Amino acid sequence: MEKLNVGTEWLAKKLAYALASIHMRACIDGCDIEVVLGSRPARLYLPFEELENIKDVDAIGALEEQPFRTHDFRRRYIKVCIIDCNQVKPFKKTLEDIPNLVDAFCSNEPYFLRPRRAGVSQDVELWGTFSKQYVMYCAEVGDFERELGEAFIIEVVNTLTRNVNNG
Repeated sequence: MEKLNVGTEWLAKKLAYALASIHMRACIDGCDIEVVLGSRPARLYLPFEELENIKDVDAIGALEEQPFRTHDFRRRYIKVCIIDCNQVKPFKKTLEDIPNLVDAFCSNEPYFLRPRRAGVSQDVELWGTFSKQYVMYCAEVGDFERELGEAFIIEVVNTLTRNVNNG
């Protein structure tokens, strides 16, 4: 992540948005999806000297509404991409269907953050960022989706805690 100059908090928020969109907008469980980082060269909209001071990838992306000048291959615009959706199943958007979301989440490769890894404070902080953002993005869809998002996060924590305690 450091070589790409992509902050882990930025990535946690993007992953939260992706998963919330998969669940609450696409209404699928996300079973066996793959997450990849894609990039393209930044487009120059300002004189190069002014761009030298911009370090945030989102700030560079926000410039896209200005007239395009040229590409800057030394800076990359990073995106989170979801691929390989051939095993997803419908999500009925009911509280009774939350265990199916949790099963899909827990059975995937661990692209998405997990609640905790003992002794790693950064993981705990990133899970906090991810889970809060996930619920926030669910709430953007609606009040009931916020409730579903909260139930999902609680059940993920309970399930993974149970799995750790049971060996």
